[in-house]
Amino acid sequence: MAGAYWRGDADRQMLTRIYGTAFLSKEDLEEHLRRLEQARERDHRKLGRELDLFLLSDVSPGMPFWLPNGTHVWNELTSLWRRRT
Repeated sequence: MAGAYWRGDADRQMLTRIYGTAFLSKEDLEEHLRRLEQARERDHRKLGRELDLFLLSDVSPGMPFWLPNGTHVWNELTSLWRRRT
C-alpha cells in the first residue's frame, strides 16, 4: 500500500494505492513464493554478514565497509578484470 495526496496538496484527502499480484494457478503462486524465499536466502546483505565480507552502517547508508574477507574478494575480482581487459 502507498498513499499520496491529490495533486500533492496535504489539505486534500489522501489517495490510497493498492498493489496486487495474480496467478493463473495455485502452482504458479507456490512457484512464486518459492522464488521469493530463494531470493531472501541469497540476499547480499545476509551473505555479506554471514561471510564477513562487509558491513552496512546507518552512518553511510548503501556504502559497504569492507572487512578483510571482502577486501580479498574485491582484490581478486579486480585482478581478474584487469587481466581480461
